[in-house]
Amino acid sequence: MDVCILGPMIKKQQELWLIEEAKKRFDKVTYAEIPYVRIKNNEVYLKHTKLSDYDCVLPRIPRTYMNYGYLICKLLENRVFLPLKPESIITTHNKFLTLEVLDKAEIPIPKTYVALTRTAMMGVLDKIKYPVVIKLLYGSLGKGVMFAESRQSAIPLLDTMETVNKPFLVEEYIKNPGEDIRALVIGNSVAAAMRRKAGRGERRANIGLVALARK
Repeated sequence: MDVCILGPMIKKQQELWLIEEAKKRFDKVTYAEIPYVRIKNNEVYLKHTKLSDYDCVLPRIPRTYMNYGYLICKLLENRVFLPLKPESIITTHNKFLTLEVLDKAEIPIPKTYVALTRTAMMGVLDKIKYPVVIKLLYGSLGKGVMFAESRQSAIPLLDTMETVNKPFLVEEYIKNPGEDIRALVIGNSVAAAMRRKAGRGERRANIGLVALARK
């Protein structure tokens, strides 16, 4: 079987691991850098090779290429094996859409509000319990996550968010010991999990650079 890993130009450790493991299991492994992939009519090409000719395409779509990656995978859907639905590329890069999926699955989520301006969010500041978490709709590794201990301290943070001209979230703060648990779910079963801890005194748990992984 032949597999194509669709990913960013700069390979991170995760992509290198996937390539290494894929070579142990597949007859042919190709790494397709997303900027070099082109679409002609309803076909997706890497140079002169159709991605639909592969048995499996494994998407590794960073937010930078979210929309184009979604388009590529939508064209490949039902033509090759994709381990995920194209729509999941959009959902997983959007913090609010991710929460909506969890909520529909009856998984408890924090109270969350989304707006584009401070004015639209002012009514929330009078009702929500403090401290609160303020962050952009997109982002990872704990970057861009801020905390406000009171309404007064939240207002200048919202002013800052407003200058970016992108939707932002105000979220109920759920106290935690500075850690999160990541689980790999295959079908309806948890195949693997790990606990990640942040540094002492750090409220953010999702910090990729300093988190320690434990089984």
